[in-house]
Amino acid sequence: MRKYKPVIRSGASPKRRRAPPLPPSERRQIIVQAAIPLLARHGRQVTTAQIAAAAGVAEGTIYRVFPDKLSILDACLEHVLDTAHLEGDLQAASARPTIERRLEAIVEALHRHLSRVLPVALALGVVTARTAVDEERDGVTAANHAVMLTALVARHLRAEAGSLRSSPVTVARLLVGLVFGSAFQEAHSGLPHLGTRMVARIVLDGVRRDRVDVSGSKP
Repeated sequence: MRKYKPVIRSGASPKRRRAPPLPPSERRQIIVQAAIPLLARHGRQVTTAQIAAAAGVAEGTIYRVFPDKLSILDACLEHVLDTAHLEGDLQAASARPTIERRLEAIVEALHRHLSRVLPVALALGVVTARTAVDEERDGVTAANHAVMLTALVARHLRAEAGSLRSSPVTVARLLVGLVFGSAFQEAHSGLPHLGTRMVARIVLDGVRRDRVDVSGSKP
């Protein structure tokens, strides 16, 4: 009886191997990154199905690394509140050649950070207070985050104390307050950012055309 050998066609695709599973921390990061823009767009009504589709995973995969949807939302808030990039930007600002350029770099760094924070904070309703659904969780809000930012910026302004009429803490409060307000209006009302140079100039020189001191004489 004739035996037939199996024919192996040239160019046949080898059997695909399944990619190794990601570590839980990496999977969480991918899901959070996918969820943030959806959260800013849909608020708390965003679904895990939408998040899974954006992350390119099955919906059940989400629940392997997060116990529930609220945990995903909290992870999104925690992610945007992280100040590691901001601290690096503030450190880099100190290398600018003049105080004007240094303050502009600080304003730019604050605006970039708060432009990430506020859309998520607004979507979650945690700009000034936690909502009822979050009473059992930590009390982080965008408002008390701004207090922390003020302390952070004030530390970077200590080297400028000799050039400032006000204390580094006061100048930091002005910078954070103006940038926070401008970023909030962008996120909430669609108004344009005041502008990096304008905010820095207002803090350094005020808004009066001819600056005068309290005695009425020009400086």
